[in-house]
Amino acid sequence: MALKVLPAALAANADRLDRFRARPRPGRLDHPGIVTVFSVEEADGVHFLTMQLIEGQALDNAIPEAGCRSTVLDIAGALADALAAHTTRASSIATSSRRT
Repeated sequence: MALKVLPAALAANADRLDRFRARPRPGRLDHPGIVTVFSVEEADGVHFLTMQLIEGQALDNAIPEAGCRSTVLDIAGALADALAAHTTRASSIATSSRRT
């Protein structure tokens, strides 16, 4: 399990806090390119997400400073696929909620 903590300075901004709370939809999307969010929490004024721990290399370490075109293209393709899955899922949720 991994935690993503919203820094206190950002949590003090109502718009940022609203975005942090609203962005994840626990259990709503299963895609290999998107981390699974288990919950959105707050404890003692600290706002955080509990999420799937992904083993591997950080993105900033995966791309050499000089850049490697094939690595960048592979990562960009995976990100585009994940974004498409998210967008498709969000669109279907919005459509079904309008029907009810």
